[in-house]
Amino acid sequence: MNTLKLVVAMNNKIRKASILFFLLFVSLCSYAQSNGHKLTNTEAVSLAKKVCFGDKYDYYVCENLYVNPYVNGIERKGEYLMVFVDKMPLAAWNHPCNYVYIENARHSGGNQIYVDEAYEPPVDNPRKIVGDHNHPSGNGLLKVDYPLKGQSVSKLPANGKGQTFVVILNGGMNSEDNHENYWYDCSFFYTTLRNVYDLPKENIKVLMSDGTDPSQDLKVFCSENLKISSNLDLDNDGEPDIEYAATKENLSKVFSELANTITPNDQLVLFVVDHGGYDRDNLQSSYICLWGKNVRLYPEELSEMLKSINAGYMTLLFGQCNSGGFIPCLQADNRLVMAACQADESSFCRMEEPYDEFVYQWTSALAGCTPYGDPVDADYDKNGVVTLLEAYRYAEENDGYKDGDLSFGGIREHPMVSYLAGTNIEDLSLSYIPNPVELIFSDGSGQGKAPWATDAIALSPESDGMDWTNSNSDFSQSTDKSVVVKVRNRGVKPYSQADKSVSLYWSEAFYGTVSDSWQWDTPSSDDYSCGMFATAPLDGTILPGREASVTLEKKFDKKTAGQISSDNVGLNYRAVIYDTDKGVADHKATSVLKSVQAATYGNERNVFLANHDGAPVSYSLRFNVTGKEGDDLFRKAEIDFRSSGITSHRYTLDGVKEDAANSGTFIIEGNGAEISGINMEAGECLATSLGCSFFADEAIPDTSFYNVAVSVTDDATGKCVGGENFIVRSLPRKALDIAPESYIYNGSFYLSLSERSERVSCRWFDPDGRYLGEGSTLGVGKEPVRGEYTVRAQSLKDGAVVYKRIGLYGNYMDKSIKLDRTASRIFISFKTPLQEDVDVIVSTPMVKGQTTHLEKGRSNYTVRYTTMGNMSEAIFLTFVVNGVKTETYKLQ
Repeated sequence: MNTLKLVVAMNNKIRKASILFFLLFVSLCSYAQSNGHKLTNTEAVSLAKKVCFGDKYDYYVCENLYVNPYVNGIERKGEYLMVFVDKMPLAAWNHPCNYVYIENARHSGGNQIYVDEAYEPPVDNPRKIVGDHNHPSGNGLLKVDYPLKGQSVSKLPANGKGQTFVVILNGGMNSEDNHENYWYDCSFFYTTLRNVYDLPKENIKVLMSDGTDPSQDLKVFCSENLKISSNLDLDNDGEPDIEYAATKENLSKVFSELANTITPNDQLVLFVVDHGGYDRDNLQSSYICLWGKNVRLYPEELSEMLKSINAGYMTLLFGQCNSGGFIPCLQADNRLVMAACQADESSFCRMEEPYDEFVYQWTSALAGCTPYGDPVDADYDKNGVVTLLEAYRYAEENDGYKDGDLSFGGIREHPMVSYLAGTNIEDLSLSYIPNPVELIFSDGSGQGKAPWATDAIALSPESDGMDWTNSNSDFSQSTDKSVVVKVRNRGVKPYSQADKSVSLYWSEAFYGTVSDSWQWDTPSSDDYSCGMFATAPLDGTILPGREASVTLEKKFDKKTAGQISSDNVGLNYRAVIYDTDKGVADHKATSVLKSVQAATYGNERNVFLANHDGAPVSYSLRFNVTGKEGDDLFRKAEIDFRSSGITSHRYTLDGVKEDAANSGTFIIEGNGAEISGINMEAGECLATSLGCSFFADEAIPDTSFYNVAVSVTDDATGKCVGGENFIVRSLPRKALDIAPESYIYNGSFYLSLSERSERVSCRWFDPDGRYLGEGSTLGVGKEPVRGEYTVRAQSLKDGAVVYKRIGLYGNYMDKSIKLDRTASRIFISFKTPLQEDVDVIVSTPMVKGQTTHLEKGRSNYTVRYTTMGNMSEAIFLTFVVNGVKTETYKLQ
């Protein structure tokens, strides 16, 4: 017991060293009466378990004995059994393991045991597993049943020129370490290529272990420690598929032959499942274990082999241990490089099936099912095709070792990927090969912007050449227009042929993106002005993922400029990239580039809502203020949407209310508000605009900009078919001060704005919110509704608004009032004596706020006042009870 405690303490302490050994004398009472006899394999493993403390390890006994072995450079005299301890049974090589050298004899005092830490299995010494093992087995059947022939996935059309070529590589090292899970990995992928993607057999080159050699080259994990020869038929069709042994010479030969076949329109896929490692002694680099003793393939060697292959795209998948170390050397603009783990990690086999975890998930995503027929859906964007990147995403998300759920001792594998983001390599699949050079117009959809937003067009001249906030339909200064279009190379190879040109068309602003059938260069109706803007060649080089700017200029004739100005609209543009030699438009490089319209007070621009289809359609408009402070706009301003034409249609409001004062004006109350079910006939066109009035109850200290996005949805399909962005701006200003009041004149009640800090327009609303009328003074009759009335005052300068309330509650007691102008006095007679004190305030245009106190208990009072005006001026008499103004009378 004391000896075992010492073993634990020593083992925990020395595990921190890279190479360890120790000498132990283990007491074995059961062996005391059998001195001089040799150890059995079971006895040796029992001793090894006492010093390695691993129930989940796999224990092997090497067939050949070691005589006077060297351990850590020291010769150990005697004959030793070697127990090889795999401390990560589900991990591919290389990873931590132990060589346990046990004196091959029984002693009453104990056996000498030396433990050496290593990272790879012993070579040139066959070994036999003893006891239970943790490695899943296919029992040597070597057959994959799924995916079935014809179990094809939906496919996008290829570019019409390219082919996919695949190289499958499994080195395996030797017959002891060439685990059957590698055969199953390769078979599953090969079967997917043939049965799902219909890839021709001649396009797939397979290099596995000893190739076509009939010798035993494969280790099967079962109780009999079976070794077999690999089945050459990977897809169970009766034909051999493995062609080459996995040697450097054969791999170089295969790549050289492919270099003479593959064109810039093709893609090459390299699929690697194997043992791997990290060379800690010499090159400090990851490597792949090929077939044979210590045959290693380093990243630099593989990179050199791939140099001569001029493929449009390369997809490199590495499933071996330390595979992440291959990424830095092999990454390139046209390469998608994936690794099962990081450079300092092992990769793992599944716990219950003979497949490597990451590769199993990746291939299942591409196949649409597991090798057992269970369905898998990795089509994240639901476009009918699983891209290679979507397969990586699925594998990374479902890797059971990523978070340690299936690992030993908290060990992890963290998949890695390298590619040029924002290019069409994101569209690459086994069935679709994009054009390596793909010119498009930038849009904002990838940056979280609205689908119709674009960064590809700007009006100039501006200070930075890219300012959207200018008024693009303002022809008051000049009819000359200059537009900058940004063309982006979404491909993975540089554009340098200078064989393309950019054509730009213009139209008065509209929401929809317009079908290709609508002719931009020919007016389609009397409602629109449109035409050709300009054409310019696309010269120079555009690197992958980069942009180039093209400037186009046009001088509008005065008639057209006048028409656009009178319609008070913005402009939209449509850009098309043409093949200069053939004069053919690239429809993928066609874009409606929408300008941003002004929605500032006094400068609102019209945008047309049009149905260009040949049949009636129902549209919905949705309103959102973009940006992290978007919701603030609804607290700071009143947003109104205007379209007199909509009111003649059926529609439904959600988060929108109709402006009671203006037919065809709608108040937007918050983000996500909608006007839905707008039924439009074929060819119908409605003019709309967006306005914004900022609240000025308090001073506005700073200039602010907000972007209001209006999207248009086809109600039948639920798809967004267009939209427009509107810019609203608030400028610094003082508070807008107003003072509303009510008074009685000749028995009728009036509402009036007695004070204001600037010129305003006024709208009045009753206590129920019904619109009453406009003007600085408004009569409401002899028997108005009692309660609080509201006035909306809007600045005539910048449209700022303020709302104020004024109470209207009727006469304070029955009374009569008589004005004596000649004596500057007012006679007030109450029907009954006052029950409480009352103050009266007399105001004239020249003298305001003359207060007289009326004490309670009397019925008749005389109020004197001072005037400096003429005898016909209006005099206002206000009653104040307990500090509250109850009513005002206008005396004339």
